[in-house]
Amino acid sequence: MYLLVMKKQYWFVLAFILIVVLSLLIVKYYNIKENAKIIKKCTYQSETVYYKITNCCDNYNSLYSIWGNLICSPDGGLTGKGDGRCLGEISNCTTIFEK
Repeated sequence: MYLLVMKKQYWFVLAFILIVVLSLLIVKYYNIKENAKIIKKCTYQSETVYYKITNCCDNYNSLYSIWGNLICSPDGGLTGKGDGRCLGEISNCTTIFEK
């Protein structure tokens, strides 16, 4: 009987963790989508990334991992050359969002 109760608690904890992780991913997605004119799905250093192109002017255009973490900004900013952290080429881009 005790083992059955422990299994139910285990599944409850796993479900709770899953809900929290999914919520965080949704929040990151909406933060990425904010101020975006175009979002493209691309390949960068053999990994799938999302390339956010902003609405205007001196804003950075940024690359995000599939988990929503900022990798680098290949272009944009005051100089138009990005933040200088992008090494390598962005390829195989397809537009997935456009305002």
